Amino acid sequence: MPSARPAATPPRRPPSPEEALERLWAFCTERDWEGIDPYDGLRATRPPLRWLRRTRLGRLALIQAVRRCPLDLRPLLGIAPHRNPKAVALGLLAAARLAGLPRWRPVALAEADRLARLLLADARSTPSGRGWGYPFDWQSRAFFQPAGTPTVVCTGFAVRALDEALGLLGDDLRIAASRAIEHASGFVLGDLRRSEDADGFCFSYSARDTSRVINATLLGAETVARAARLAGDPTRLEEIRPTLRWALARQRQDGGWPYGLGPSHGFEDAFHTGFNLLSLRAVRQAAGVLGVDVETLVPHGRLLAGYRHYARAFFDSDGRAWYYRDRPWPLDMHAAAVAILTHLAFRADDPQAAERAG
Repeated sequence: MPSARPAATPPRRPPSPEEALERLWAFCTERDWEGIDPYDGLRATRPPLRWLRRTRLGRLALIQAVRRCPLDLRPLLGIAPHRNPKAVALGLLAAARLAGLPRWRPVALAEADRLARLLLADARSTPSGRGWGYPFDWQSRAFFQPAGTPTVVCTGFAVRALDEALGLLGDDLRIAASRAIEHASGFVLGDLRRSEDADGFCFSYSARDTSRVINATLLGAETVARAARLAGDPTRLEEIRPTLRWALARQRQDGGWPYGLGPSHGFEDAFHTGFNLLSLRAVRQAAGVLGVDVETLVPHGRLLAGYRHYARAFFDSDGRAWYYRDRPWPLDMHAAAVAILTHLAFRADDPQAAERAG
């Protein structure tokens, strides 16, 4: 008599959005928002590897080994989980938005208060203001950044989070957050280097480099715009008009952007394109509140062309987000997460945006 065949394992049901949210929130809060970063290789503490950190090529090799190895090398190299100000900012953004849901409001309010305090404590003073940086040394092909060096990207996300959470914070914390946003605007305008040409100028990534990266300069513009809105001062938007003009001049005919203008920056990827769109939209919103003609800063047609290109170029027929426009691999959680935020931001322009986000 033939032996009974084992029952087939039923396909695993994907979690509902609510279940996924609960699991993700629990994952982040149980770890106190600590984790790893693709570029944290220079946090290696094992003595045999310290010599690699002495040279540019050694630092690049160590970063890329950790980033690209199919196995997680961090335990072997002594790289412990750490709290990144950008991750704290994203957590604060999530708390600010979850506070609008009655079921989540008590938890979200408490976490928003705690995360805002953590974020404010992480700000670093600069000659012209304050900013936020990553908690690890980092080497690119062009320059080296010591841990904690304020960057426009990390600062831009911190400002976005503090701004959106202001209404949830107590009086003293709200005042401190508002001041931090003002100081961050000072960092962008006073400390970052500028690369100028006939179209305008580009903010650098940090005060230590002269890189020309589209999403970085737009996050700088967004930071200044949010500070201007809080101050009720529309004249400040004139300070970012040239960089908006510069970034829009780099928009391709199909609506997309290259990552930047460096020798190795001609590629186009999904989540940096999403960053561009979200920053441009935030500038338009701030300008509208201040009574400035938004079409003279960020024309809606240009923004919509960018979004349509994004929705067309970076997703397969099932709605899965691609990292690059010409190939599906590697699958990347950053691309998927930014896709949700970007689609939802364009619900008024795209009847299918909510479905795309799901």
